[in-house]
Amino acid sequence: MTFQHRAQERRNKIIKTAWSGLVARMVTIAISLLMVPLSVHYLGKEQYGLWVAISSLIAMMGFMDAGAGNAVINLVAHASGAKSGELAEIVSTAFFSLLALALIGSLLFLAVFPFVPWGKLLGVSELISRSDLNIVVIVVGLFFFVSIFTTLVGKVQRGLQEGNFDNFWSAFGAALSLLFVYLSIEKDTGLVGFVFAFLAGPMLAYLASNIHYLFIRRIDLRPRLVNVDSTIAKDIYVVGGMFVVLQIAGTIQAQADNVIIANMLGSAAVASYSICMK
Repeated sequence: MTFQHRAQERRNKIIKTAWSGLVARMVTIAISLLMVPLSVHYLGKEQYGLWVAISSLIAMMGFMDAGAGNAVINLVAHASGAKSGELAEIVSTAFFSLLALALIGSLLFLAVFPFVPWGKLLGVSELISRSDLNIVVIVVGLFFFVSIFTTLVGKVQRGLQEGNFDNFWSAFGAALSLLFVYLSIEKDTGLVGFVFAFLAGPMLAYLASNIHYLFIRRIDLRPRLVNVDSTIAKDIYVVGGMFVVLQIAGTIQAQADNVIIANMLGSAAVASYSICMK
């Protein structure tokens, strides 16, 4: 392939990613806005505020991937551009490294969970069942840790300038989430069922994305233990370390306000604030 052909191919991928990203963003914003009246009407202000506060609290742990996700974009892009032949090793190493991190993070989360006063931290009144609160925190926490490695495929796609695939599955996950939430409300599954339905859509979409991309479209990139390379693992976390501070700062800026409001004013106050922010 000549330099001109490669340049044209890159431009086509950029245009495709940009347009699909615009459409995906419009879809996810529309669904997010539709979700607000559905959620508030069904859950009520306090339970909705609790759900938002828990989501924000768990999202603040986003730095736990040690910046590996962002590092993978850089390493994949470099390997692809340089035609170094290390793509399969980078993907396998990142996948199993993040899988190990997710398992360790989940175990630590479950070990610390009983010692955290969740009701006090999140400003929950006696009207909300403590068992429901505990289940919701556990469900959101475990979904978060699973997403650490299931969303890796999107980083790989962006590194290869195929972000249009990631955009499609993100929008599809949002649409699934809306459908599942609607069904959950129709079946009156309560707070726990609502939260599970909300999270299941994006998770199923990313699982489908992994299967489609790594086991059908790009079988050469399918994660294999034999392709794990300790040198590449070191590179991932060295590069990733540069993103950690940025991740922490961005997460605190975007999520901490909901947790602070819940703790100081109660979870019902989070609903009023969150709706205005939406």
